[in-house]
Amino acid sequence: RRLLAGRPAAASSLVRAALLHDVGKAGRRYRVAERVLVHLWCPAPDVPGPFPEAWRAAWRAHREHAAAGAARLRAAGVDERVADLVARHHDPAPADDDLRALQAADEGA
Repeated sequence: RRLLAGRPAAASSLVRAALLHDVGKAGRRYRVAERVLVHLWCPAPDVPGPFPEAWRAAWRAHREHAAAGAARLRAAGVDERVADLVARHHDPAPADDDLRALQAADEGA
């Protein structure tokens, strides 16, 4: 709804990407504490420390969900534009207007 509120004439590929952008998180059950943790702190994969494996798995899932989601969508035969937007929805420097719109909707802007 956020996307369509700002872009009522959004391309169907952008709308589908907005609906499916977090599908890469579906491969793993997130506990509430893990969901909060990954949004507060998601360190690099090689951070040393006595962290429980469940935390490391949650961090991995958070870091890799965009690529995992795009791979799932490609395997399901989804339009390449949709898969590409999903793959890049956390890019720090979005290259096109659709990607910026997807990021803004994801962030609640």
